[in-house]
Amino acid sequence: MLGTFLGPDALDLKKANLPNAEKTVMHYLSFALVWSLGANLHDASRATFGDALRAQMRKRFPEFPDGDVYEYGIDAELHKLAPWSE
Repeated sequence: MLGTFLGPDALDLKKANLPNAEKTVMHYLSFALVWSLGANLHDASRATFGDALRAQMRKRFPEFPDGDVYEYGIDAELHKLAPWSE
């Protein structure tokens, strides 16, 4: 996913030339976790999954957003999570 959106150099964070490579990776990792682990859940289980994911992600990524985790995508220009509505 990182190679696709950020280019092949993104796989080596030293070569990636990103202003904040670790945060960028966490944004993409968050998106990937929601849409891989959480994609097949029944609607009734999504809130529980979102709460559990948020609790785990905030330990390493305090900027993980509030609200429904399924309402966020990647802003391709800024390389960060943003509401789908934006």
